[in-house]
Amino acid sequence: MIKVLNVYTVSKWEEINNIIFRFNEGTKGAQFCQNIMTFDIETTNLWSSDDGTAVGFDHILYNNDEEYREKIDNAKPQSCLYIWQMAIESQDGPKVFIGRTWKDYQDFMELLSIEIRRQSLYGYQTYNRISENISSQKIKKNVYTKMYVHNLGFEFQHIRNIFEDKLTHSHRRKGSVFARSPRKPMKFNINVNKVAWEYRDTLVLTQKSLKKWCEDEKLPVQKLTEPKDYYLKMRSPLTELTEEEINYSINDVVSMIYGIEKYREKYGTLENIPLTQTGAVRLKCRENVCNTNPIWAGQCSEITQSYSPEEFKRLVQLFQGGWTHGNNKYI
Repeated sequence: MIKVLNVYTVSKWEEINNIIFRFNEGTKGAQFCQNIMTFDIETTNLWSSDDGTAVGFDHILYNNDEEYREKIDNAKPQSCLYIWQMAIESQDGPKVFIGRTWKDYQDFMELLSIEIRRQSLYGYQTYNRISENISSQKIKKNVYTKMYVHNLGFEFQHIRNIFEDKLTHSHRRKGSVFARSPRKPMKFNINVNKVAWEYRDTLVLTQKSLKKWCEDEKLPVQKLTEPKDYYLKMRSPLTELTEEEINYSINDVVSMIYGIEKYREKYGTLENIPLTQTGAVRLKCRENVCNTNPIWAGQCSEITQSYSPEEFKRLVQLFQGGWTHGNNKYI
């Protein structure tokens, strides 16, 4: 029995229709959703055998039971989702939506995307389900949203299979995964019901564990300590979870809402928040350089605008990932 306030299971997902989504307008009428959204999953690590059985890992048994050790050594390691949780910033505090399967998550994203697109066109007050004529101009409007995940690489190994068709056909381009190395994406895009979702990794933004991030920023919601032997127990989508286990799961996404809120306060809008921690440093450096030497900054801008698209693309390819440091005149 879930007793935590503002937590909605599958039967109560219609609560998304009571959230007021806010938007900034970009070029060509594009809408950028400003509600903070965070996502996390909990999984069980298990080892499956050829006979169809699965076992959890036990360090004591592995060290002392030869038969168990042999079974583990010959089994295939797998990761099984048993609950996912998503927090959405709302006018009356964060709302958390949970499901137990990836099919649940796909269905939820479909419903959420429909509601976000509807409000981007008509606003919250007039959105109700009366049939309205949508002009061709409104249909063409792009809607962009961000989803924040701490340690995105883990969730991505699941999501890339669930949304494979949507990963390669995003609003913006094909090949919509940006990674620093294999299996370590910093962001990726999917398109659901004409809403472009950009998943971003808060770990590369903060360079801190979620627990450390919450403590350093003194967030009003802190990461909870996991229950005893929490990660040793095998669970499935059918496992009945205790209130303590559910609270542990949802606290992660709620705390991230307050963490990203601080970044939004600093940068003004979600789309202005840099992708990485070093991106924040570069932005600060660029601002200071422009303020210190506006003539030089203006010359750089004029030179850049004088390049043809082909020249600019070639220069980006030449310098991308090169040996770069701050100008010693300023640093």
